[in-house]
Amino acid sequence: MPAPNFCLLEAGKVVDLRPMGEGKDALVFDNGSWVPFSGVLGQIFDAKPLTDEEAISMTS
Repeated sequence: MPAPNFCLLEAGKVVDLRPMGEGKDALVFDNGSWVPFSGVLGQIFDAKPLTDEEAISMTS
């Protein structure tokens, strides 16, 4: 099973993990915009995986 592209933080914010594959910061959807993730990496490891469809639904 491939790694998820998105996850849901405990705080209820969606994180886009795809930029990490290019050595960049993950992005978090905050107040209607995608911004660089500035939290603790452990938050991502503890986050709930989301399907692409779930993430799109939550950020559209």
